[in-house]
Amino acid sequence: MIFIYVFYVDVFLVQNFLMNLIILSLTCVFWKRSVKWMKLRMVFAGLMGAVLSALCLIGLKTYRGTMAVMAFFIVPAMLILAFGWPGGRQFVFCVGTSLLSAVILNGVALAFYNLTGIKTMHLYVSIVVLFAARFLVKSLLVSVSQQKRQMKVTLTGPGGCVSCMGLCDSGNLLCIPGTKEPVHIISPELLRRIAGQEGTESLKEETVAFRALGTGEGSLKVYQIGALQVSQGKCCCHMKPAWVGCGDEALMKGKSYQIILNAAIIDALGDCPP
Repeated sequence: MIFIYVFYVDVFLVQNFLMNLIILSLTCVFWKRSVKWMKLRMVFAGLMGAVLSALCLIGLKTYRGTMAVMAFFIVPAMLILAFGWPGGRQFVFCVGTSLLSAVILNGVALAFYNLTGIKTMHLYVSIVVLFAARFLVKSLLVSVSQQKRQMKVTLTGPGGCVSCMGLCDSGNLLCIPGTKEPVHIISPELLRRIAGQEGTESLKEETVAFRALGTGEGSLKVYQIGALQVSQGKCCCHMKPAWVGCGDEALMKGKSYQIILNAAIIDALGDCPP
């Protein structure tokens, strides 16, 4: 039996152009690089990639050969045209994120096909796939960023030493008036464990005024504990004594962390030796 495949150049160019634009858009989200006329450059890069891919497929007449040329020559050329030359190390990162973007695009397009049965990359299909893929990429970046901001924390109080996970929040700028000592927000359960059987009555207490986004001014009771240690990789930060405030029960419910660290921790860890 002989199989005959018909290659429609116009259909290939349109679909490949749309796919290139989506991959470049996702790479831009990953890379967070901005250059002059970037959107226009991305359009030209996507068009150039589609034309060169079609010429390779026609000239080489093999799919594997075309994929190899695209991976080693066409894709790097597209990235340079769209985002410029950032340097060798950054360019390797750009190529890696573009390949990851292609994998994500393929997964989203396959899921869309399984749900709708539409396999052709029409304009409206590409728009849906683009928004879905961008949502996945941004969610992935948020998750990775949050993982980087999570740190191991050990708190010492009358109830003994308690270890937990903390999230460093650049928006937490609470501090003790006068001394400017940073204040960390912990869960009620964690405060009870640190305070021990005697409760918060055994801890030195202060009141700190705060202003949160979307709410008016308020005040928060904070307590002085013996010590707080934060570690991330080889870096370690000690605060002795340390101040903690009790957050709402729902604030950290279901979260992987039990304490919201003050932004001062970022500077403290940044000063540690390599």
